[in-house]
Amino acid sequence: MQAQGNDYIYCDLSKNNREYLLLNAGMISEKLCRRRFSVGADGLVLIDDYGNGNAKTIIYNADGSRAKICGNALRCVGYYLANKTGKKIFNINTDSGTRFTEVHCNRVWVNMQKPVDINLDIQKYLDIELREYLNECGFYNLINVGNSHIVIYQSVKNVDNRLIEALLLLKTPFFDGLNVEFIDIDSGKITVVVYERGSGETLCCGSGATACYYALIKNKIIKKVPTPLYFKGGTVFLEYVNDQVVLSGIVEDCYYGEVFID
Repeated sequence: MQAQGNDYIYCDLSKNNREYLLLNAGMISEKLCRRRFSVGADGLVLIDDYGNGNAKTIIYNADGSRAKICGNALRCVGYYLANKTGKKIFNINTDSGTRFTEVHCNRVWVNMQKPVDINLDIQKYLDIELREYLNECGFYNLINVGNSHIVIYQSVKNVDNRLIEALLLLKTPFFDGLNVEFIDIDSGKITVVVYERGSGETLCCGSGATACYYALIKNKIIKKVPTPLYFKGGTVFLEYVNDQVVLSGIVEDCYYGEVFID
């Protein structure tokens, strides 16, 4: 399934060898996610224990590393469960806690809860070139949305690709790697380019969209109103509901199939 081009391979553990998948998911993700050499995807999502409006997800990046949460994957899981059960509302457990999803046809909402500032002087962990680059940007913020992000207000035309890997792999006492978002605004249209730890550049990122929306409000670029964000893969919508950020957008099936791991 895909949500604004953020595509994952979804495996329902009730239809597979559960123990084998749980034991080997990292290896399987790395093998199957290689574009042009395999199925190709941004990562692998295992769906477990659904029933009575509840489910559990286990998420892996394309490089086989574990991911705590993915807003777009949660929307896809909600869509899958709605088609399986006929229900519309689900509580989905992740490594970063439980998130509430609601499904109407192929449009899915997920409550990403309240973003939190990461209070860290990141400068002391960076080399001189990266410090200078960030200091020349309009602003940058470190934000936790169940996973860690750095949101940079910088024209996407001026993104320095040489420096992105250093941020993706940056280790501090607060996090082990960052997701990186660049925000650009032209004639009121908010465009985001995103790089995800363990997957590289992706066409969209749900937690990244949430972090960007929070950063834009924090820096008084926009007000706390429903707002579309435009990614390379499509448009997502964000709004505050009871002081928590809700992410929504269209979800689509790509294809179903079977693959045999040797």
